[in-house]
Amino acid sequence: WTVRAHSTDQPPLLDGNLDEPFWQNAHVMELSELDAPRSDSGQTVAAQAERTKTYLRWAFDQEYLYIGIVAPRTDSSPPPLVESRGYDADLEAVDHVQLTLDTDRDYCTAIELGISADGRTYDRCCGYVQYNPKWHVSVRAQPQQWTAELAIELADLTCQTQLPGTAWAVSARRQQPNKA
Repeated sequence: WTVRAHSTDQPPLLDGNLDEPFWQNAHVMELSELDAPRSDSGQTVAAQAERTKTYLRWAFDQEYLYIGIVAPRTDSSPPPLVESRGYDADLEAVDHVQLTLDTDRDYCTAIELGISADGRTYDRCCGYVQYNPKWHVSVRAQPQQWTAELAIELADLTCQTQLPGTAWAVSARRQQPNKA
């Protein structure tokens, strides 16, 4: 399947709320749950599975790619948000979303971005950890879910100057190491 990034003339206020009008019009990328909850009879419990889905929305303007993430909580209490964020945090042991962007679709080189529920990030290009694109992140912790709003400078992602009509290879996955 494909997802389209919504074009916007008005950049969002990066507050983790995803309440700007263009977010409501943006196409949704739904991450599938590999281990969907099952009842005693082995049938998927649809209502419970629906609450475990992670959603991403994509948008862009002339300068930035915007990504909105909504991820349900799997822990009983939200982790505290980090006070200050450094480069390339180790997110292996925490709930996070990993994005891979192959902007030229050569299926050899790609940019990896990660954002955790506590607000830490990492970024790499072809595994090169010294790659540090200019991006801005806001994470909002709520009792039932966490949301993230990202703005990544397009110049750090691609040499393409006209995005409408272009296609990227994109993957996204949610890592939940402590999921029961």
